[in-house]
Amino acid sequence: MDARRDRTRANMRPPNACVPANQWRQYRENAPIIMPLLMACISLRYRVAPAGEPGADARRVVFTACWSLIVAIIMHGTGAFWLFVALVINYYAARLLRTSALGPIWAWAFALTLLFTRLWV
Repeated sequence: MDARRDRTRANMRPPNACVPANQWRQYRENAPIIMPLLMACISLRYRVAPAGEPGADARRVVFTACWSLIVAIIMHGTGAFWLFVALVINYYAARLLRTSALGPIWAWAFALTLLFTRLWV
């Protein structure tokens, strides 16, 4: 009986614990990694596609897509594959259903399916 009581007490948070502080804990721990990546992205983007040059917008889009792909693979590892599969499925379904009344229904159903399958896995 005492062991069971100790386990339930261990799972309880202290009454003075600040919930918002716990919610931002992961961000605070990863900020030293995220901030240099952000600065590198900004400086590289201005070197690759400086404003005012012809074709800079197209280069900026390509750079942003490549940078996003690299960061997604770094952050999610093999889970990035499933992220990109979901993006491709959603993109082609949206193109197929763009004039149909089923478009919004598909978008909500697909998003909720992804959400709940991710929560259960």
